[in-house]
Amino acid sequence: MKSRSLLILILFLSFAFNSNAQSEFNKKLREVVEQAAQCIEGSGNKKVGVWGFFNDAGMENILGKYMTSKFPIYMSQQGSLDVIDRKNLDLLLRENNLSAEGLIDKNTAKELGKVAALDLIISGTIWIFEDKVELNLFMLDTETAVYTCSTEAYFQLNDDLYSLMGIRPPDFKEVNYNRGFNRPLNSGEFYNDPATVKSDCAENKTGDFCFLNSTSNTIITSISGITINIKPGETRCYYSQRALAREVKVYNVLPDGRRGQSIGQFQIFVEQCRSKTLEIK
Repeated sequence: MKSRSLLILILFLSFAFNSNAQSEFNKKLREVVEQAAQCIEGSGNKKVGVWGFFNDAGMENILGKYMTSKFPIYMSQQGSLDVIDRKNLDLLLRENNLSAEGLIDKNTAKELGKVAALDLIISGTIWIFEDKVELNLFMLDTETAVYTCSTEAYFQLNDDLYSLMGIRPPDFKEVNYNRGFNRPLNSGEFYNDPATVKSDCAENKTGDFCFLNSTSNTIITSISGITINIKPGETRCYYSQRALAREVKVYNVLPDGRRGQSIGQFQIFVEQCRSKTLEIK
């Protein structure tokens, strides 16, 4: 029953995104693909693989997965390029006893170049800010392991994109507005005294984000590989974090103190020169 409900939810989100956000976002994505294709063809390369798009922690969120699915479709419509998508690249890796997660490294790129006769592998990082998405697009030459035709692009966020990512649009006018970035955990989120943030926050575009553990057990939070143990009733913080959306994982703690199973994964939004607390219930 749960799996059926989840499938209905996914289909609903896919329909909402395709029908509403597709026009502007996909138009911009097509423009990026066209520019990349022109550069690739101009360099004499013909066969490319699309690996995927990830955040700074090497994780592929739902927006990255959507872009990973669309990029090879748009790329294959450009000129005479031969394109292999992520699913088939994964299959080739398994068939050749290779593996890779997150951003592809140069050694794996060379191996894929051999087994799939690829000239280039396309990958990228996604940075989510308060009102836009920054895409850093990388194209790795599988023979020389040198980046070529790399570029960057910006996409304006709209309500549909926020909805796809499971977060609500920021309201810059109301300081104490519950923004619901933690919606998957159904917990409260509130502001603290901004005077606690370092004085160079505007220059470095940083803010603080804290977690209040309202559960009866010790938990572990992880952001970009940095973990914090939080006892019941305790509040602990990540200080001077980049002002953008971050992926958070929450784990339980085993009796011996080691990290246990994941009990939640969601997005938070660190705001410039603001201190915020997320209550985990």
